[in-house]
Amino acid sequence: MKFLAAALFGSLLIPIPQWGTVSLIEAIWTLVGILAVLVSLLSLPKVVVDFIVAKHAPQGKLAAARVLLARGHVRRELIRLAQGIIILSVGVFADLQPNPLTSITLVGLAVTTGLVALAALVGLQSLLDRLQREQAEALLKEANGE
Repeated sequence: MKFLAAALFGSLLIPIPQWGTVSLIEAIWTLVGILAVLVSLLSLPKVVVDFIVAKHAPQGKLAAARVLLARGHVRRELIRLAQGIIILSVGVFADLQPNPLTSITLVGLAVTTGLVALAALVGLQSLLDRLQREQAEALLKEANGE
């Protein structure tokens, strides 16, 4: 049965649209990397400022917790930026290499789709965290009467 499945799905080739040396998969991968890097770069200045403000705020009961949370936000955003840069680098490298393959197997398509989805989740996670920080900031300003 495994041989039959491998014969059916392993030999099934799905054509990949190409533009010169760039395939559709490589273009999507590069686009996802660009978006992930952009979202992280747009979020990073705000989390750094939040950390600096928390670090220099008057000491109180919650000051250490605010610094700890702000430091975590900076760390997570820097890690996401590094992930986005890696994703983008892989995409650009693949775009610049000649691609002799103009088709992909079903298994290869599934693996590639999974990797692209993971890459897209990096950018989505950064975007959702940024929106959450903005909502929390608005709530805090409202609570303080600002």
